[in-house]
Amino acid sequence: MSTVCRDYRERLDLLEDYLEGRLPASEQAQLSEHLGRCERCAQALAAAQLATQVLREARLLRAPEPSLGFAQRVTARLQAEQQAIADFWHALEVFARRVSWTASVLLLVLGGYLWTLDLPTHQQVGPQETAEVQEIFPEPYQRPANPEEVLLSLTSNGAGR
Repeated sequence: MSTVCRDYRERLDLLEDYLEGRLPASEQAQLSEHLGRCERCAQALAAAQLATQVLREARLLRAPEPSLGFAQRVTARLQAEQQAIADFWHALEVFARRVSWTASVLLLVLGGYLWTLDLPTHQQVGPQETAEVQEIFPEPYQRPANPEEVLLSLTSNGAGR
């Protein structure tokens, strides 16, 4: 539920101007008359007056003076936190450097080992291997041109039984 009536819901700034006396006389009189009739707007005005009073009193309060050595304690604590952060990143950097060196050495060792192995080199396929492949796959695969050829190839190969 809104704190002011429908007439002044969109113009809450008028209450602040009314309190500070910044409204033209005609609007001041019109709002005064409305506040006399409207309970919700009168309550909103009272809340605004209370808030204004609290804010004015808060401005009058002075912040306490910091104790002796406050600035030095804050500075020392900030430096300690910065040093802790720097130590963390330094340790992480050292760890990452060690991991990268270890990985590099392992890759070199693995590469050297593979280099020393007597792996078979690429050989040309001879006629005997070609004959073996042709026994397993007698005809080269030809892609069917349409769905009817698919059905024909399935029935002719015996796969459609």
